[in-house]
Amino acid sequence: MTRLMALLALCTLLLSASPTLALSPDDIRLGQFCLTVLGFNPGPIDGLLGRQTIAAILRYSKNRGVSALAPDSWGTLLAAECLPYMHVRQSPPAATLPLFSR
Repeated sequence: MTRLMALLALCTLLLSASPTLALSPDDIRLGQFCLTVLGFNPGPIDGLLGRQTIAAILRYSKNRGVSALAPDSWGTLLAAECLPYMHVRQSPPAATLPLFSR
């Protein structure tokens, strides 16, 4: 019963129209990716804050010893842990592109 209450409280918090916690589908997708690479299966990486994603957040926060009801805590920790898995694609520098053909 306690887990259900925590899940409902988390849903209410995450789905509320709070200006301090505005999650776009891209934010959710990034969180789902991070949960996946860290071993907390959030289901499909679809940008939707569904049942599986919320359950993964609960498992992650419990495992790390932070409150699931404090998104600033687990969100910051999740981002820091996920950083080594992030790869930014960069275009080759313009100087390496041929400027003239012979």
